[in-house]
Amino acid sequence: MTGLKKGILFLSQLNMGLATIMVAAVLILGPTIYLLSFAVQLLGDYSSKLLSLGSNTFANYPDEKWPNWWTTFYWAWWISWSPFVGSFIARISRGRTIREFFFGVILVPTLVTSLWLIIMGGTALNIELLAGGEGGILEATKEASERAMFATFAAMDLGVVLTFSLSLLAVILLVIFFVTSCDSGTLVLSMITSKGNLDPPKGLRLFWGLIIGGVALVLLLTGGLSALQTASIIAALPFSIIMLLMLVSLFRALATDSPASSKK
Repeated sequence: MTGLKKGILFLSQLNMGLATIMVAAVLILGPTIYLLSFAVQLLGDYSSKLLSLGSNTFANYPDEKWPNWWTTFYWAWWISWSPFVGSFIARISRGRTIREFFFGVILVPTLVTSLWLIIMGGTALNIELLAGGEGGILEATKEASERAMFATFAAMDLGVVLTFSLSLLAVILLVIFFVTSCDSGTLVLSMITSKGNLDPPKGLRLFWGLIIGGVALVLLLTGGLSALQTASIIAALPFSIIMLLMLVSLFRALATDSPASSKK
């Protein structure tokens, strides 16, 4: 209800601050030397294999399930999210240059995500590899993937207080992440349903907030998330065509808006 420059801004800054504290704690308390070495190795590995893995369709292995249940799903999942995410990013980026947008929306989040995966995932890998699979992380993940992070904290053998503190911090982060995502969705839906009003009425924001929360609750109680994921993938196909047309329109707009064209 407090809007973009108060509620969402405060929650986002709080979330980034807490996430930084947790990642720094895992880096310092965990296998620090291994993680630093792991980061250098992954950088080279990723750079050398980006093109080959990015274009791998497993044509010689038609029964391979990996691209179907992970890669393709994630592409379609994000394409289906693009109208909402694009509208929200456009709203918060208003008045910024393309260079600022590139660094703030594309480059920095990619680097932060990479650091998160290296430190959190690398810590779990280190424990599982050196413990010979006795860390319990893999088994916990098989039972429920949501337990992976908490199993990693427990396997780090930091003592009851530190393990509980990290787990509690993780729960708080998860809650705020969900709240900020729902808050952003509420703002975008309110803008769309108020004919593009950048500051939609509070009553409309409350309405969409209750609708989103209600739908999420029903899906959790009825186990309908898999059906929603399937619907998202189906919706992504036609929208991918729209995205290609939007790319063409973007290049045309940039060409029209360039200094060279303005001189003409």
